[in-house]
This record gives sequence, C-alpha cells and structure tokens, in this order.
Amino acid sequence: MDSDQDYLKRRVRDVIAVTVEDIDTISVDVENGIVYIEGAVESDEVRKTICRATGRLEGVCGVISCLVIEHVLPPASSPKPYVDRAGLPCPACLPVFMHYSLS
Repeated sequence: MDSDQDYLKRRVRDVIAVTVEDIDTISVDVENGIVYIEGAVESDEVRKTICRATGRLEGVCGVISCLVIEHVLPPASSPKPYVDRAGLPCPACLPVFMHYSLS
C-alpha cells in the first residue's frame, strides 16, 4: 500500500514540476488516495491547473488543496529613505511586503 501512495506522490510531484518554477515551494502528501497539496503558487491559474491535473491521475480519490497565491506588493512610499543605524542609506533595510490569498 505504501508503494502505491509513494508512486502517486511522485506522479503529483511530476505534475507540479511542469507547472511551477520552484517545486520546493509546494509539499505533497498522499493518504488513502487523498492528495494533500500545500504551498505557494504564482497565480490562480497555476493553482487550478495543479488541482485539475492531480484530480485526473489514476488512483486519486480526492484533492485537498491548501495552495496560496503569492502576490508581492509594491513598497509603500516613505518621506524619508531607509537608513541603517549609522544613518546611511540601506537597500537591505527596505521592507518586503507579501500578500497571500487562500482560494
């Protein structure tokens, strides 16, 4: 039974590998034919493609998707430049804004 689930997990990983740029952002688990997919993808279209293709695999009884869509928000405008403790401009001090949506 474990070998069937391992095989199915590999097949799902194959689907993900041809769909996303970074396969390491998504984790897959299979239990009794139910595929659990979790991670971040670039768009809703990618999320739907992964779910549809996974659902069509032989041996899949259901797909539970916890895929989020990753959006990088532009930095907020600031009247003063970001500076380090010495008061010097610091590009590394710029905030990173991320937004995730569950669909």
